[in-house]
Amino acid sequence: MRGGYAHSLGWVLRHPRGMLALTLATMAFSVYLYTIVPKGFFPQQDTGRMFGNIQAAQDISFQAMRQKLTEIVDIVKSDPAVDTVTGFSGGGSGNSNTGRMFIGLKPLHERQLSVDQVIARLRPKLAQVPGAPTVLQAIQDLRIGGRASSAQYQYTLQSVDLAELNTWAPKVERQLRTLKEIADVNSDQQDKGQQSLVIFDRLTASRLGLSPQLIDDTLYDAFGQRQVSILYTPLNQYHVVMEVAPQYWQNPSTLQEIYVRSRSGMQVPLSAVARLRSPSKGMGSPQVTITSRLPSPRNRARCGRISSGRCTRVWKLTLMA
Repeated sequence: MRGGYAHSLGWVLRHPRGMLALTLATMAFSVYLYTIVPKGFFPQQDTGRMFGNIQAAQDISFQAMRQKLTEIVDIVKSDPAVDTVTGFSGGGSGNSNTGRMFIGLKPLHERQLSVDQVIARLRPKLAQVPGAPTVLQAIQDLRIGGRASSAQYQYTLQSVDLAELNTWAPKVERQLRTLKEIADVNSDQQDKGQQSLVIFDRLTASRLGLSPQLIDDTLYDAFGQRQVSILYTPLNQYHVVMEVAPQYWQNPSTLQEIYVRSRSGMQVPLSAVARLRSPSKGMGSPQVTITSRLPSPRNRARCGRISSGRCTRVWKLTLMA
């Protein structure tokens, strides 16, 4: 071993120019490799699973959202690389304009495509569904952060002034859309939901034996999906939920047909003591995200587009006021 080392060392010392050229070539090749190797916080992992997030218009009904979800699930299921798809509307936020999908892919030797290439193939197909932007991402075994996200990276805006957030969030989104290096830019800022205010006359209600609590309980019984009982069977249990029939969910005018039972047992129409009024802007916030006691819009990003063997980061702008 020592003899071999001494022989190689002697050869190196006898060829200093060749060794200098080899050193410079190694340095140049290292710089070249650095420029072509994909970079990121964590390498993109192909686990054979994907997650999809759907966010439709904020004033969409639950029934229309289910139709959009069914259409999107059918598109994803038709892809030859997809094995299973599970989709549901609502989710952690509880909003009817959101949907989620969990997608299982076939083994890699069968699909012959990476998970990022499958996402790139599905992106133009999903874009054909109007009014329901869908973002897909590969599920990673290692992730940072405790907040659920539909992207690998997220950026959070915070302010004590909600109006200021509502002003700057769209500006940040529009600016991100101008960048060629990113794609799938969208916002989940929730500030355009329809809402109506029920204004009731306290004196009239009191004369008729109606308290604010009775009015509130009646409205919650009709639209709040109150659980009133549990049915137990030998193999399962079922929650009994009280609410109005589905055909009365679609229009605020249904409130004019609600009756409130007074303490004396008399049925009093809600329209006799209350009236509907829309807010000044007519819009509300279906969801408010709080971080450190402050409203916090979030920007998210993920790596998901493959071009010439290199990975381009795909950003998802999530701005929640």
